[in-house]
Amino acid sequence: MMDADKTNMPEDSRKSMNFFNDYIYYRVTQFYFKWDGRTGITAIIGICMMELMLLMDIVMLTIRIVNGKNPRQMHPAEKWLICAVYIGLFIYNYRKYGKTYNRYRFYWKEESNNKRFYKGLLVILSLLLPWALAFLIGLY
Repeated sequence: MMDADKTNMPEDSRKSMNFFNDYIYYRVTQFYFKWDGRTGITAIIGICMMELMLLMDIVMLTIRIVNGKNPRQMHPAEKWLICAVYIGLFIYNYRKYGKTYNRYRFYWKEESNNKRFYKGLLVILSLLLPWALAFLIGLY
């Protein structure tokens, strides 16, 4: 483990499993900086949607395995539960990322163009993959 003074990264971010989400937040906030400013609401919404869709993929896959190809209607309470989970994820991510853009910018400002390009592709894939999985699960 590197010393905290050498990494310039917050202690909780270096230890967390959400290091990739930190980078997604940084890149999306950087892209929409003129619209959102340092708060990065668009990035927070994107991260929440990605997390919610991954949870939904797991639920859909489980239902598909249990029920097979038999379709079932979604109960109205399930819709409210999904909304509550999304709001909970939004509040959590807003508290986590709300004022951290400058810290992440300072940490990743020395990135090479090649590394930045490949990480950017991973960011795009990570935002689109949960939607593609939901589509494929629904299709088959």
